Order: sequence, then C-alpha cells, then structure tokens
Amino acid sequence: EMTKWEQEVSASSGAFMDQFLMNVGKAEYRGWLKYTVHGDATVIKKGFFVLRGSWLMLHEDDLMEDNGVRLVDAAGCSITESSIACGFGLTHNDGRNFQFVVWSDGKLDSDTRLIEEAAGWVRALA
Repeated sequence: EMTKWEQEVSASSGAFMDQFLMNVGKAEYRGWLKYTVHGDATVIKKGFFVLRGSWLMLHEDDLMEDNGVRLVDAAGCSITESSIACGFGLTHNDGRNFQFVVWSDGKLDSDTRLIEEAAGWVRALA
C-alpha cells in the first residue's frame, strides 16, 4: 500500500504528464462547459474541459497552465440526455451525476454550433 506522500507524488506526476501531453495535442476533445455535479442546479460552474483517454479533466482556463483536476473517469459513466439541446449528462457507476452545457459568451455562436459541439462531446465520450 502506498503512503500518503507516495500517493501525492504519483498524482502530481500524473497531472504533470496529463498537462504535458495535452499541450502537445494528445487530447481527444476539449472545450468550455458549464456544469453541475450531483444534480445541484443551484451551483453552476464554468471550466475548460479536456478529454484525454477516458479521463475528463477540468482546467481553470484554456491555457491549461494549472495542473487540472481529474473530474471523472468516463469509462465508468453512462451518457444521459439533457433537457437542454446543447447539453448532456454523465452518470458514474458510483452514483455521481454530472450535467454539462456547452458554454458560449453569446457573441458569435449560433444555436446550431452549440448543439453540434454538444454532439461532439457525446461522440467523444461514447
């Protein structure tokens, strides 16, 4: 069994490798999403998400200068429909529920582009 220090070093080096590989184009999908966790619609957050392998990672911005957070292993998730056309959901087999909506600043994005972006996420996660 790993000590707490070994776990932290392992997680830190894993995050570093994730960030390094993402910055050289190894990400399967990336983009801005608004999200809620566990169906708590009162807490809506925005983040830059990157799908690499089966991991959905959350970053503070699209420069990805932070290490990012491994939010969820998509391999353990089922994709769920959203009541919003440009949204989708993930339900992890441990019971966690995530709802996502493609984020737009509203300046240049059409509804069609936002719906296509959501469909792209669903294809990438499947």
